[in-house]
Amino acid sequence: MKKHFNQIYFNISKVNQYNIVAILLITVGAFLVLYSYISNIEKIGVVLAIIGFFLIVMKTDKTTNDTKELPIMMIMIIWTIFLYVITILTNSIIDYLFFLVLIGLLVINEFTSKVISVHQKNRMHFVIFIFLIIIVMILIKKIISMSNI
Repeated sequence: MKKHFNQIYFNISKVNQYNIVAILLITVGAFLVLYSYISNIEKIGVVLAIIGFFLIVMKTDKTTNDTKELPIMMIMIIWTIFLYVITILTNSIIDYLFFLVLIGLLVINEFTSKVISVHQKNRMHFVIFIFLIIIVMILIKKIISMSNI
């Protein structure tokens, strides 16, 4: 019991270093979104915030020991970066990025649902739920803006 207690509460330096990078990405991303007037820089901010969110939410204590969860998190990050490049090349609006990230999350969830742990599956469902909420907010905003015309 004492060994487990010490492992959880006294091995904080490794967890903090990992979370500092994620919090830094979210902070820089939020700053770029709030204080930029150029759409490409705003897209960079959104992508940095999404990657930071993935790093915080999808990391488990067993991520370094388990070979299944770390590649899933890296696939989601690479998918987000790929979508960023696509939205820059096509000069599309940032709302499409959220839709495409959700599609990627649903595909990853479907393919990996049988091989990941229950804890990681719950985290994946949480991320999907958050992106669904974001998409519903985007759709509500679009409906309200269309009704004001």
